[in-house]
Amino acid sequence: MTDLKMLRKQLCAERAKLTVEFQERAALKVATSVCESKVFQQSNSVAAYLAFNGEMDPAPVLAQAWDMGKNCYLPILAPEKTLKFVLYNEGDPLIENHYGIPEPYTDPEKIIAPEDLDLVIVPLVGFDVDGNRLGMGGGYYDKTFAFTKASSSETLPFLTGIAYEFQNMSQLDKEPWDVPLNMIVTEIQTRRLT
Repeated sequence: MTDLKMLRKQLCAERAKLTVEFQERAALKVATSVCESKVFQQSNSVAAYLAFNGEMDPAPVLAQAWDMGKNCYLPILAPEKTLKFVLYNEGDPLIENHYGIPEPYTDPEKIIAPEDLDLVIVPLVGFDVDGNRLGMGGGYYDKTFAFTKASSSETLPFLTGIAYEFQNMSQLDKEPWDVPLNMIVTEIQTRRLT
């Protein structure tokens, strides 16, 4: 059994060593791969996140999505340890949540149900070849998208993890509540899993 807390710490420390130049180049390579994908091209509603603590930055993906007239959403933490997704446009005001992560203001009229998202760009600390994701340990994404495991619908949100190639752990211990990713994109390659 892997010590996930220690693994998280090691991977975050490794990520903290990356230069800003490397992070920016990697984010552009990842954005090119994501934006050229069929799923991105066909998506109307795209959820992403604002990069925090050296996470792979989806900002170039959001910029392309806005240019193409897509609706973009950012997550906000909900009290029941799930996420709500709020319509976000560049320049909209943000507030810090209790982790210090910027998120949009809660506006009930701008919230979309997770089931109605086409593409979700998911942050991660580590991943494996089977699409298992190591997050920060809060379980927010797993709880929010648990419904995808019990459904065979063709219209489920397409969960795409973006990361640096060094975050590939080849094999992660899987828990019953873990929600696997459909695709993982790094600066080196794209792994389509479903």
